[in-house]
Amino acid sequence: MAERKTKVLVVEDDVDTSDNIKARLQKEGYDTLTCYDGLRALEMIRHESPDVVVLDIMIPGVPGHHICRLLKFDERFQNLPIIVVTGRSDTEYRQMAEKAGASRFLRKPFEMSQLLEAVAAAVGGA
Repeated sequence: MAERKTKVLVVEDDVDTSDNIKARLQKEGYDTLTCYDGLRALEMIRHESPDVVVLDIMIPGVPGHHICRLLKFDERFQNLPIIVVTGRSDTEYRQMAEKAGASRFLRKPFEMSQLLEAVAAAVGGA
């Protein structure tokens, strides 16, 4: 029986960034899904049950920190690791993400190795 791959949902509205993250995660053996807005992200999380979410804060629809907070109040998802990424360098955004329950915070541009390390740590691999 084949081992189930770790499923990562990438929620990023910049298509190039999303494609780059997806390609690198797939190369590392992750089953990777993508979406570009907050409402779709909530739907996909509820239907696809990812193991980890890589979540941009500044996305159309529902902002990333609101998604994070909503998930942490839902019993089914309160232990779901969420790695927040943003181009905003303000301390306010980091604090917002932490208060919302983010597992990790990465500021763009980040090294892909930082993201891979965060994802591996989120699933217990590092």
